[in-house]
Formats: sequence, structure tokens, C-alpha cells
Amino acid sequence: MSINIKWDSDCRFNVSTESGFTFNVDATSEKAPCPTEILLSALGSCSATPRPFAGDATRNCGFNMNTKTDTVQYTFS
Repeated sequence: MSINIKWDSDCRFNVSTESGFTFNVDATSEKAPCPTEILLSALGSCSATPRPFAGDATRNCGFNMNTKTDTVQYTFS
């Protein structure tokens, strides 16, 4: 797996993945998410990924899980 990061201007970058997805990153958070927000979204998505696959198992036990929201926080110190 690899990504390409191309400097755009100031503190902004264009990111593209091997799969063809693209997104922007802005260290100042003025035009796009900052790198820390991208990192937190990746960590949160990874930690939440098993949940949809557990849906069938929980329904078989009488639980119904339609939605779930997680919050990932980081504080600069």
C-alpha cells in the first residue's frame, strides 16, 4: 500500500491513493482537514470497522445495532 503526497501551496497537500482516491490536507485547517484530523479519522475508522461485521452475530442474540457513532479525541499539550 502506498500514497502519493503532492505539495499544493502554503501548507496544503493533495493526497492520492493506489486505489485512485484523492483528498486534500491542510496543516492550517483552513481549506481541508489537518494531518492530525486525517490520522484520527483513520484510527477511528479502523477501530470501528469490526462493528458492522458483528451486526449479524448481535442480531442472532436479540440485539439490533442499526447505528453507532464513535468519537476519537486528541489534545495537544
